[in-house]
Amino acid sequence: METGTLGFDQEVDVSLLPAHLAGCLRGVDADAVEVTDNLVTFRGGIFRFVTNWNVLVPFGFGDLTVNSETREIRYRLSYRQLAIFSTTMVGIVAALVLTFSGFRKLSGSMLALPLMWFVAVFVRAAIESSRFQGLISRAVATAPRVSARSKH
Repeated sequence: METGTLGFDQEVDVSLLPAHLAGCLRGVDADAVEVTDNLVTFRGGIFRFVTNWNVLVPFGFGDLTVNSETREIRYRLSYRQLAIFSTTMVGIVAALVLTFSGFRKLSGSMLALPLMWFVAVFVRAAIESSRFQGLISRAVATAPRVSARSKH
């Protein structure tokens, strides 16, 4: 589970921000998007009809909490699905390498498997976390603003 925060300025209408964030998540094909007060929950993951480039593919689920006092959005993202899928794929590759090269001759490709797993899980998680933060930053940038009339 990864957590993080992203701040927003005084001009953002806090009362409309959760619904706006939900709309932005739906715009990138999130499933089961729900808004409850200041909490937005969603499902992403690889088992949806989206391309592998979709920003929510690595996250099985997540949530966003809008804190009106600190003017922050706190997010939590689950990488469980990514870790399980990557481990399964590397395991299948390992089984194929062992099957076709024999157990006696461990090839160099077998030594590369831990590196493949590390890249598939940790490097991808770092890249996708950055992409998700970009999505939330763009959502905040396009969020409804407090009108001049309501400030007085």
